[in-house]
Amino acid sequence: MEISDRKRMILTAVIALHTDSGGPVGSGLLGHFLETLSVSSVTLRNEMAELTALGFLAQPYTSAGRVPTQLGMRYYIDNLMDLYALTAAEKQSIVKAVNAMDNDPEKAAESSAKILSDMFDLSVLALTPRGGDPHLVHFRILRVGRFNLALIGVSDTGSVKSRVCRVKEDISNDEIDLAEKLLNKHMVFVSPEDVRKEFSYQLGVLFEEIGDKVSPILYAATALIRSLSDARLYADGEQNLLHYRDFQRQIHSYLAFLNDTERITGFLMRTGRPLSIHVGEEIAPELSSLGMIVGSFRAGGMFGRIGVAGPSRMNYAYIIPRLHYFCDSLSEMLTQ
Repeated sequence: MEISDRKRMILTAVIALHTDSGGPVGSGLLGHFLETLSVSSVTLRNEMAELTALGFLAQPYTSAGRVPTQLGMRYYIDNLMDLYALTAAEKQSIVKAVNAMDNDPEKAAESSAKILSDMFDLSVLALTPRGGDPHLVHFRILRVGRFNLALIGVSDTGSVKSRVCRVKEDISNDEIDLAEKLLNKHMVFVSPEDVRKEFSYQLGVLFEEIGDKVSPILYAATALIRSLSDARLYADGEQNLLHYRDFQRQIHSYLAFLNDTERITGFLMRTGRPLSIHVGEEIAPELSSLGMIVGSFRAGGMFGRIGVAGPSRMNYAYIIPRLHYFCDSLSEMLTQ
Protein backbone atom coordinates (compact mmCIF):
# COMPACT_ATOMS: atom_id res chain seq x y z
CA MET A 1 0.00 0.00 0.00
CA GLU A 2 1.36 3.40 -0.99
CA ILE A 3 0.62 6.61 0.90
CA SER A 4 1.41 10.27 0.15
CA ASP A 5 4.73 11.85 1.06
CA ARG A 6 3.05 13.94 3.75
CA LYS A 7 1.45 10.89 5.33
CA ARG A 8 4.81 9.11 5.22
CA MET A 9 6.45 12.04 7.01
CA ILE A 10 3.70 12.16 9.64
CA LEU A 11 3.84 8.39 10.23
CA THR A 12 7.62 8.58 10.64
CA ALA A 13 7.28 11.43 13.12
CA VAL A 14 4.57 9.66 15.15
CA ILE A 15 6.77 6.55 15.41
CA ALA A 16 9.82 8.62 16.41
CA LEU A 17 7.88 10.39 19.18
CA HIS A 18 6.20 7.18 20.32
CA THR A 19 9.60 5.42 20.44
CA ASP A 20 10.86 8.05 22.87
CA SER A 21 7.82 8.32 25.13
CA GLY A 22 5.84 5.11 24.74
CA GLY A 23 2.64 7.15 24.88
CA PRO A 24 0.10 8.42 22.34
CA VAL A 25 1.16 11.30 20.09
CA GLY A 26 -1.22 14.23 19.75
CA SER A 27 -1.47 16.77 16.92
CA GLY A 28 -0.03 19.56 19.10
CA LEU A 29 3.19 17.69 19.88
CA LEU A 30 3.35 16.45 16.30
CA GLY A 31 2.93 19.98 14.95
CA HIS A 32 5.82 21.23 17.10
CA PHE A 33 7.97 18.31 15.95
CA LEU A 34 7.06 18.94 12.29
CA GLU A 35 7.11 22.74 12.34
CA THR A 36 9.05 22.78 9.06
CA LEU A 37 6.08 21.06 7.39
CA SER A 38 4.05 24.29 7.76
CA VAL A 39 0.60 22.72 8.02
CA SER A 40 -2.17 23.53 10.47
CA SER A 41 -3.11 21.37 13.43
CA VAL A 42 -6.45 20.71 11.70
CA THR A 43 -4.63 19.29 8.67
CA LEU A 44 -2.44 17.17 10.92
CA ARG A 45 -5.50 15.80 12.73
CA ASN A 46 -7.15 15.00 9.39
CA GLU A 47 -4.03 13.23 8.13
CA MET A 48 -3.73 11.26 11.37
CA ALA A 49 -7.40 10.30 11.10
CA GLU A 50 -6.81 9.03 7.57
CA LEU A 51 -3.75 7.06 8.69
CA THR A 52 -5.94 5.58 11.44
CA ALA A 53 -8.61 4.61 8.91
CA LEU A 54 -5.92 2.94 6.80
CA GLY A 55 -4.79 0.90 9.82
CA PHE A 56 -1.36 2.54 10.28
CA LEU A 57 -2.29 4.31 13.52
CA ALA A 58 -4.63 3.58 16.41
CA GLN A 59 -6.34 5.75 19.03
CA PRO A 60 -6.09 4.02 22.43
CA TYR A 61 -9.05 5.93 23.84
CA THR A 62 -11.27 8.90 23.02
CA SER A 63 -9.51 12.29 22.84
CA ALA A 64 -6.11 10.59 23.00
CA GLY A 65 -3.36 10.92 20.46
CA ARG A 66 -2.29 8.13 18.14
CA VAL A 67 0.09 5.21 18.42
CA PRO A 68 1.46 3.13 15.54
CA THR A 69 -0.17 -0.24 14.86
CA GLN A 70 1.63 -3.41 13.82
CA LEU A 71 0.82 -2.51 10.21
CA GLY A 72 2.22 0.99 10.73
CA MET A 73 5.45 -0.33 12.27
CA ARG A 74 5.84 -2.85 9.46
CA TYR A 75 5.36 -0.15 6.81
CA TYR A 76 7.87 2.09 8.57
CA ILE A 77 10.46 -0.71 8.84
CA ASP A 78 10.06 -1.77 5.22
CA ASN A 79 9.77 1.66 3.58
CA LEU A 80 10.69 4.64 5.75
CA MET A 81 13.41 3.74 8.26
CA ASP A 82 16.83 5.39 8.03
CA LEU A 83 19.48 3.46 9.94
CA TYR A 84 21.85 5.19 12.38
CA ALA A 85 25.36 4.49 11.13
CA LEU A 86 27.97 3.21 13.58
CA THR A 87 30.82 5.46 14.60
CA ALA A 88 34.43 4.28 14.41
CA ALA A 89 34.49 4.16 18.21
CA GLU A 90 31.41 1.90 18.30
CA LYS A 91 32.94 -0.50 15.79
CA GLN A 92 36.16 -0.64 17.79
CA SER A 93 34.23 -1.30 21.00
CA ILE A 94 32.24 -4.16 19.44
CA VAL A 95 35.31 -5.82 17.93
CA LYS A 96 37.12 -5.55 21.27
CA ALA A 97 34.21 -7.16 23.12
CA VAL A 98 33.90 -10.00 20.60
CA ASN A 99 37.63 -10.75 20.51
CA ALA A 100 37.68 -11.00 24.30
CA MET A 101 35.20 -13.90 24.18
CA ASP A 102 35.99 -17.58 24.47
CA ASN A 103 36.02 -18.95 20.92
CA ASP A 104 33.90 -21.93 21.91
CA PRO A 105 30.63 -21.12 20.03
CA GLU A 106 28.43 -22.11 22.99
CA LYS A 107 30.32 -19.89 25.43
CA ALA A 108 30.42 -17.10 22.83
CA ALA A 109 26.63 -17.29 22.45
CA GLU A 110 26.16 -16.99 26.21
CA SER A 111 28.53 -14.01 26.36
CA SER A 112 26.79 -12.37 23.39
CA ALA A 113 23.43 -12.40 25.18
CA LYS A 114 24.97 -10.61 28.17
CA ILE A 115 26.91 -8.03 26.14
CA LEU A 116 24.00 -7.10 23.88
CA SER A 117 21.41 -6.94 26.66
CA ASP A 118 23.65 -4.39 28.40
CA MET A 119 24.29 -2.52 25.14
CA PHE A 120 20.60 -2.12 24.19
CA ASP A 121 18.93 -2.29 27.62
CA LEU A 122 16.63 -4.98 26.19
CA SER A 123 16.17 -8.74 26.36
CA VAL A 124 18.52 -10.83 24.20
CA LEU A 125 18.27 -14.47 23.11
CA ALA A 126 21.25 -16.36 21.70
CA LEU A 127 20.88 -19.76 20.04
CA THR A 128 24.04 -21.82 19.64
CA PRO A 129 24.99 -22.87 16.09
CA ARG A 130 23.10 -25.74 14.54
CA GLY A 131 22.47 -27.26 11.13
CA GLY A 132 24.89 -28.68 8.62
CA ASP A 133 26.64 -31.95 9.52
CA PRO A 134 28.36 -31.44 12.90
CA HIS A 135 30.98 -33.90 14.09
CA LEU A 136 33.81 -34.28 16.57
CA VAL A 137 37.32 -34.08 15.15
CA HIS A 138 39.40 -35.07 18.18
CA PHE A 139 39.05 -36.93 21.49
CA ARG A 140 41.13 -36.72 24.63
CA ILE A 141 40.83 -38.84 27.79
CA LEU A 142 42.02 -37.46 31.13
CA ARG A 143 42.18 -39.30 34.41
CA VAL A 144 40.37 -37.38 37.17
CA GLY A 145 40.44 -40.13 39.80
CA ARG A 146 41.13 -43.81 40.21
CA PHE A 147 37.86 -44.83 38.59
CA ASN A 148 36.76 -41.53 36.98
CA LEU A 149 37.79 -40.40 33.50
CA ALA A 150 36.99 -37.17 31.69
CA LEU A 151 36.29 -37.57 27.98
CA ILE A 152 36.79 -34.36 25.99
CA GLY A 153 35.71 -33.93 22.37
CA VAL A 154 36.44 -30.99 20.07
CA SER A 155 33.94 -30.29 17.28
CA ASP A 156 34.54 -28.92 13.81
CA THR A 157 33.09 -25.57 14.95
CA GLY A 158 35.61 -25.30 17.78
CA SER A 159 33.20 -26.09 20.59
CA VAL A 160 34.40 -28.36 23.38
CA LYS A 161 32.19 -31.13 24.75
CA SER A 162 33.05 -33.08 27.89
CA ARG A 163 31.64 -35.94 29.88
CA VAL A 164 32.86 -37.71 33.01
CA CYS A 165 32.56 -41.49 33.00
CA ARG A 166 33.23 -44.03 35.74
CA VAL A 167 34.93 -47.36 35.08
CA LYS A 168 34.26 -50.37 37.32
CA GLU A 169 37.86 -51.40 37.79
CA ASP A 170 41.28 -49.82 37.75
CA ILE A 171 42.50 -48.92 34.29
CA SER A 172 46.14 -48.35 33.36
CA ASN A 173 47.59 -45.35 31.52
CA ASP A 174 48.45 -47.64 28.60
CA GLU A 175 44.83 -48.76 28.38
CA ILE A 176 43.69 -45.13 28.45
CA ASP A 177 46.13 -44.28 25.66
CA LEU A 178 44.88 -47.19 23.56
CA ALA A 179 41.24 -46.25 24.13
CA GLU A 180 42.01 -42.66 23.09
CA LYS A 181 43.79 -43.90 19.98
CA LEU A 182 40.82 -46.06 19.01
CA LEU A 183 38.37 -43.19 19.55
CA ASN A 184 40.41 -40.90 17.29
CA LYS A 185 40.59 -43.64 14.68
CA HIS A 186 36.98 -44.77 14.60
CA MET A 187 34.72 -42.10 16.12
CA VAL A 188 35.89 -38.81 14.67
CA PHE A 189 33.91 -37.29 11.78
CA VAL A 190 30.88 -39.39 12.73
CA SER A 191 27.49 -37.65 12.41
CA PRO A 192 24.98 -37.81 15.27
CA GLU A 193 22.56 -39.60 12.92
CA ASP A 194 25.12 -42.38 12.41
CA VAL A 195 25.45 -43.23 16.09
CA ARG A 196 23.06 -46.16 16.35
CA LYS A 197 23.12 -49.42 18.30
CA GLU A 198 24.67 -51.23 15.35
CA PHE A 199 27.48 -48.70 15.13
CA SER A 200 28.13 -48.90 18.86
CA TYR A 201 28.22 -52.69 18.66
CA GLN A 202 30.85 -52.58 15.92
CA LEU A 203 33.02 -50.31 18.04
CA GLY A 204 32.48 -52.55 21.03
CA VAL A 205 34.06 -55.36 19.07
CA LEU A 206 37.11 -53.18 18.44
CA PHE A 207 37.41 -52.40 22.14
CA GLU A 208 37.43 -56.06 23.10
CA GLU A 209 41.21 -56.11 22.77
CA ILE A 210 41.47 -54.01 25.93
CA GLY A 211 38.45 -55.49 27.69
CA ASP A 212 34.96 -54.49 28.76
CA LYS A 213 36.36 -52.17 31.40
CA VAL A 214 36.51 -49.33 28.82
CA SER A 215 32.86 -49.66 27.73
CA PRO A 216 31.89 -46.56 29.79
CA ILE A 217 34.29 -44.57 27.59
CA LEU A 218 32.50 -45.83 24.48
CA TYR A 219 29.10 -44.87 25.89
CA ALA A 220 30.42 -41.43 26.81
CA ALA A 221 31.81 -40.90 23.29
CA THR A 222 28.51 -41.80 21.63
CA ALA A 223 26.68 -39.44 24.04
CA LEU A 224 29.04 -36.59 23.10
CA ILE A 225 28.41 -37.17 19.40
CA ARG A 226 24.65 -37.23 19.88
CA SER A 227 24.82 -33.97 21.83
CA LEU A 228 26.17 -32.16 18.75
CA SER A 229 22.66 -32.00 17.30
CA ASP A 230 21.34 -30.19 20.38
CA ALA A 231 21.20 -26.40 20.27
CA ARG A 232 21.28 -24.41 23.51
CA LEU A 233 19.35 -21.22 24.10
CA TYR A 234 20.75 -18.48 26.32
CA ALA A 235 18.67 -15.52 27.50
CA ASP A 236 19.72 -12.35 29.29
CA GLY A 237 18.21 -8.99 30.16
CA GLU A 238 14.57 -9.95 30.69
CA GLN A 239 14.52 -7.59 33.67
CA ASN A 240 15.28 -4.69 31.31
CA LEU A 241 11.76 -4.91 29.89
CA LEU A 242 10.35 -3.81 33.24
CA HIS A 243 11.63 -0.32 32.40
CA TYR A 244 8.99 0.00 29.66
CA ARG A 245 5.59 0.73 31.20
CA ASP A 246 3.70 0.10 27.98
CA PHE A 247 5.06 -3.46 27.82
CA GLN A 248 4.53 -4.55 31.42
CA ARG A 249 1.14 -6.14 30.70
CA GLN A 250 2.87 -8.64 28.40
CA ILE A 251 5.85 -9.50 30.61
CA HIS A 252 4.27 -12.74 31.79
CA SER A 253 3.42 -13.80 28.24
CA TYR A 254 6.98 -13.07 27.15
CA LEU A 255 8.48 -15.08 30.03
CA ALA A 256 6.21 -18.00 29.17
CA PHE A 257 7.39 -17.71 25.56
CA LEU A 258 11.02 -17.87 26.73
CA ASN A 259 10.32 -21.02 28.73
CA ASP A 260 9.04 -22.83 25.63
CA THR A 261 12.49 -23.64 24.23
CA GLU A 262 11.22 -25.70 21.31
CA ARG A 263 8.85 -22.97 20.19
CA ILE A 264 11.33 -20.12 20.41
CA THR A 265 14.07 -22.17 18.77
CA GLY A 266 11.75 -22.85 15.86
CA PHE A 267 10.97 -19.14 15.58
CA LEU A 268 14.63 -18.07 15.65
CA MET A 269 15.59 -20.63 12.99
CA ARG A 270 12.62 -19.77 10.77
CA THR A 271 14.50 -17.26 8.64
CA GLY A 272 17.66 -17.92 6.67
CA ARG A 273 18.36 -14.23 6.12
CA PRO A 274 21.36 -12.55 7.81
CA LEU A 275 18.97 -10.22 9.66
CA SER A 276 15.19 -10.02 10.00
CA ILE A 277 12.71 -7.83 11.89
CA HIS A 278 9.49 -9.15 13.43
CA VAL A 279 6.69 -7.17 15.04
CA GLY A 280 3.80 -8.22 17.28
CA GLU A 281 1.78 -11.19 16.09
CA GLU A 282 4.47 -12.00 13.53
CA ILE A 283 6.29 -13.44 16.58
CA ALA A 284 3.37 -14.93 18.53
CA PRO A 285 -0.38 -14.16 18.79
CA GLU A 286 -0.10 -13.35 22.50
CA LEU A 287 2.83 -10.93 22.02
CA SER A 288 1.19 -8.07 20.14
CA SER A 289 3.40 -5.46 21.88
CA LEU A 290 6.72 -7.24 21.25
CA GLY A 291 9.34 -6.54 18.61
CA MET A 292 12.36 -8.67 17.78
CA ILE A 293 15.39 -8.26 15.54
CA VAL A 294 17.07 -11.57 14.68
CA GLY A 295 20.65 -11.73 13.41
CA SER A 296 22.69 -14.74 12.26
CA PHE A 297 26.27 -15.70 13.02
CA ARG A 298 28.37 -18.52 11.61
CA ALA A 299 30.64 -21.11 13.23
CA GLY A 300 32.12 -23.55 10.75
CA GLY A 301 29.30 -24.79 8.53
CA MET A 302 26.60 -24.08 11.10
CA PHE A 303 24.58 -20.99 11.96
CA GLY A 304 23.46 -19.54 15.29
CA ARG A 305 20.92 -16.81 15.96
CA ILE A 306 20.80 -13.74 18.19
CA GLY A 307 17.45 -12.08 18.86
CA VAL A 308 17.07 -8.64 20.44
CA ALA A 309 13.59 -8.43 21.96
CA GLY A 310 11.74 -5.47 23.40
CA PRO A 311 8.58 -3.40 23.09
CA SER A 312 7.43 -3.04 19.49
CA ARG A 313 8.33 0.66 19.68
CA MET A 314 12.03 -0.06 20.28
CA ASN A 315 14.58 1.90 18.26
CA TYR A 316 15.05 -0.41 15.27
CA ALA A 317 17.08 2.16 13.32
CA TYR A 318 19.71 2.23 16.07
CA ILE A 319 19.75 -1.47 16.95
CA ILE A 320 19.81 -3.04 13.47
CA PRO A 321 23.23 -1.83 12.23
CA ARG A 322 24.88 -2.54 15.60
CA LEU A 323 23.47 -6.06 15.83
CA HIS A 324 24.48 -6.69 12.22
CA TYR A 325 28.05 -5.55 12.86
CA PHE A 326 28.21 -7.59 16.07
CA CYS A 327 27.09 -10.77 14.26
CA ASP A 328 29.61 -10.21 11.45
CA SER A 329 32.41 -9.70 13.99
CA LEU A 330 31.34 -12.79 15.91
CA SER A 331 31.30 -14.89 12.72
CA GLU A 332 34.78 -13.69 11.81
CA MET A 333 36.13 -14.52 15.28
CA LEU A 334 34.58 -18.00 15.34
CA THR A 335 35.68 -18.75 11.79
CA GLN A 336 39.27 -17.78 12.50
